[in-house]
Amino acid sequence: MLLKKGGIDNPQPPRYKKTGIRISYMQNGIMHKQGTDLIRLTLPKSHKEYMLSAYGISSSNLYLKNRIFQDTDAIKQIHVYPPADGEARVIVVYEVADAAISGNSMYMPVSGLKKSNNVKVAV
Repeated sequence: MLLKKGGIDNPQPPRYKKTGIRISYMQNGIMHKQGTDLIRLTLPKSHKEYMLSAYGISSSNLYLKNRIFQDTDAIKQIHVYPPADGEARVIVVYEVADAAISGNSMYMPVSGLKKSNNVKVAV
């Protein structure tokens, strides 16, 4: 069918090829000393070459400094999105201690409630 029409006049690449792809770091690629605000991320060889050609960065490691890192002890993942408008977006996934629940420890799960239901639960 495309041969008869002569092809597509204005082909559009897929959406994922228009925007930059995020870089994800797991625990083994993240170096963080507890109590400091600095994190070191190791860059693979392909990322080093790309960072040099695209942004002129020739370092083998990427350092992130933020005061939020001082309070986080167990960082699980870091997602770095490519810079847009001069700023890169970084998402940090870390472990937080469970909050203690105070009360009489008598809780009942309730499901299927709607705004129209008038349900009162007494313990």
